[in-house]
Amino acid sequence: EARTKDIQKMIHSCALLNLKIDSKDLSKIEDMVVARTTSPEYSSFFDHYVNSALSLWILDYKCIKLSKILLSDQRFCSSGMKSRIKLDSRMKLLQTCIEIESPELLLNYSSSFDETRRSPGYLIKTSLERVMTQRFKNHRNASFVQPILNLNIAGILVMNERDGSRVHYEVLDDLTSLSDQSPNGLMQLKLRLLRSKMCTVELVKVD
Repeated sequence: EARTKDIQKMIHSCALLNLKIDSKDLSKIEDMVVARTTSPEYSSFFDHYVNSALSLWILDYKCIKLSKILLSDQRFCSSGMKSRIKLDSRMKLLQTCIEIESPELLLNYSSSFDETRRSPGYLIKTSLERVMTQRFKNHRNASFVQPILNLNIAGILVMNERDGSRVHYEVLDDLTSLSDQSPNGLMQLKLRLLRSKMCTVELVKVD
């Protein structure tokens, strides 16, 4: 009898905690949410369905059935008022995930992945600056990047002049890790998407 709102809150929490959940259980949750897309709740609370899909995707469950329904809804591709910026950002991140991991679902492609995309200043945290200063201060081929559009976690890209190889250094700090210093859900998503693009990744822990 749970509402979609309750379901999405539960799996959102699981996603942030980067819990390992059996795909059969996640499939049942997806079916529960899909079944509710025929109810008035879908018309009135579309965001709950988007949040559910994104949380499932963060949990490494590609909710194809639910995503197809959302992608066919014009609300999924339309931005709202400034008060909806946070909600719209989740729709955009979900679309980025779909584009990178299940592009066959999309008719049009954007530039969601760009390994060398420069990071905007507001994403460059103190911990990231510290790693740059301590490890790559004199490295002219080190830069702050945001390779995955709509996933607002910057990293450091270091390019080797001799062979052209690239390494992404991803920083685990109090915003990107859990209490046991493992990556939280969003950071784990970033690592997975980078590796799916055959990027070399190294984790750096910062106290």
